[in-house]
Amino acid sequence: DNNGNPQGKDDPHYRIYKINKGDSLSNDYLNWPSDQGAYTDQNGKPVIIGDQTMFYSYTDGYPEAHNNNAGSTAPLKAQILQTNWAFKQKAGFLDDVIFTEYRIINRGDLPWTKCFISHWTDDDIGVATDDAVGCDTLLDLGFTYNFSGNDPNYGMAPPAVGFLYLRGGIIESQGDTLKYFSPPGSNNLILKPGYKFSGMSSFNMYTGGNPTVGDPSNYREAYLNMHGIR
Repeated sequence: DNNGNPQGKDDPHYRIYKINKGDSLSNDYLNWPSDQGAYTDQNGKPVIIGDQTMFYSYTDGYPEAHNNNAGSTAPLKAQILQTNWAFKQKAGFLDDVIFTEYRIINRGDLPWTKCFISHWTDDDIGVATDDAVGCDTLLDLGFTYNFSGNDPNYGMAPPAVGFLYLRGGIIESQGDTLKYFSPPGSNNLILKPGYKFSGMSSFNMYTGGNPTVGDPSNYREAYLNMHGIR
């Protein structure tokens, strides 16, 4: 809530909601969680951004959940509103694309300084022992691919997966004006003079249990990892 107290852990109202284009009779459509921040139109109806749209709200606010060695810090009291959407085309370029938007809200009473936001992913392309990773700093793109070119599960020319940053965090920047549409895909243009979106500032990888490039073992190592440092 606005006082930073976590809520909803045992409430079935907090869950993953999924709606499909053309279906206004589904349970998730009829119970769309606008009170949690899910997008609605001027009539209060769910906004279906793609052919399928998902929404869920979650928080780091429960101290008992902070038991991973790479973290174990006090809660930041963050609330995250996540919206995913995708399109179904016949041989279209969006067939294998999923869009995700994170709206991250500080519900605590302390400001976040030196804040970095990272997207963590565990990609396994078939047999994971011959996967490799890289990034394209000009495209703000991180990717995983199969370096052997052959995989027991996929055969020749196995696929790759990439994460492209279309919008980063909002940062101050004199002389710039930030522009975006909210909800995504709508005509509601938002202008923020004096701000811009940050791009990808670092890229990193680690292998679980590896003695040289293993998992972060505490919150400091996790924070350094987010900076692109071993």
